[in-house]
Amino acid sequence: MAEIKRSKLSVFSTVLFIVLFTGNTILKFTQGQTALSILFAVITILYVAVTLSDLRPPRGK
Repeated sequence: MAEIKRSKLSVFSTVLFIVLFTGNTILKFTQGQTALSILFAVITILYVAVTLSDLRPPRGK
């Protein structure tokens, strides 16, 4: 059960990263609004934090 959840989470985070990366690149090319760029930066930082905590072994074991 935990393995399935972990693999789903990693797939989801990978997709999220790709979406964020392409969105951020498009924003840079189109000189998008600053608020959106800040939002992308915050979400990217959150993504990295979640990924790092996901890589750590679970505390229960």
